[in-house]
Amino acid sequence: MRDVYDMDVYLEYLLHDSQASMWDDSKKLAALNASYNQVVNRIIEAHENWFYTETTLSPGTAAWERTPYDMPSTKTIVKILLLTDSNGRPIEPINLSARDYTYPIISNRNLQTGYWLGHDKLYVNADAFTETLRLYYIRRPPTLLYGTASAGSATTLTLASTPPFEHVDDYYNNTVLWLRGGTGAGESAEITDFVGSTGVCTVDFATTPDDTSVYASESELPHGHNEIVVVGAAIRALMFDVGQATKLQELKDLYKKLEFDLLDFVESRQLQASRSVHVRNYD
Repeated sequence: MRDVYDMDVYLEYLLHDSQASMWDDSKKLAALNASYNQVVNRIIEAHENWFYTETTLSPGTAAWERTPYDMPSTKTIVKILLLTDSNGRPIEPINLSARDYTYPIISNRNLQTGYWLGHDKLYVNADAFTETLRLYYIRRPPTLLYGTASAGSATTLTLASTPPFEHVDDYYNNTVLWLRGGTGAGESAEITDFVGSTGVCTVDFATTPDDTSVYASESELPHGHNEIVVVGAAIRALMFDVGQATKLQELKDLYKKLEFDLLDFVESRQLQASRSVHVRNYD
């Protein structure tokens, strides 16, 4: 089980004799995403560095003694651990007060450079600040995708409106999409850019996708441990089905075992990992 297509098939099997067997794709994907997010939260809670990420930020056009930097999708950032300049020196967060028309009061040029977060950008309190910065943070994987493309081209695939997706620019960047049916079936590619308003993904499949291409995103859980997502989704689906009390309890018991196995696997891999992790909690 590597992507949502496999998860969907397994979920249908678990729900085949229940009231939820008639759920449409949107309901099933919502249950899978709810379970997926719960599992991700447990991993972050227990071993947050599993989703430790580093990225370089480039400066934008400066305005009014502040320089903006485009961020990774802020919806996928759980915690900023550290921000450094090009020489590796930390840049500290600064507190802002609001004044008329909501413009921020920023520190003057005699104070140490600091940063603050806007809606989808990071700002440094100095104009014409041209350095690239290094961001270290804990990332939350984007929600799972599944559906039949509404359009495709040599370099793009447009997501279907149903099941719904997150309408946030860059939210699905770096997500791996598999084509599981229709044109291009069996191919995979990474989303390098995502436009939230249109659902257009920039991808590079060997075959040009079209409106018959069935896409499914790849889970970011360790391979071999995605069964827990499906079991969690089935538990949600059967919660209010009085005729499934026995199966529900069996699935809850299985979920506990799968969760233990997953967290044990993650912990073991974390202990073996030999990467530098910059830990600085700004909460």
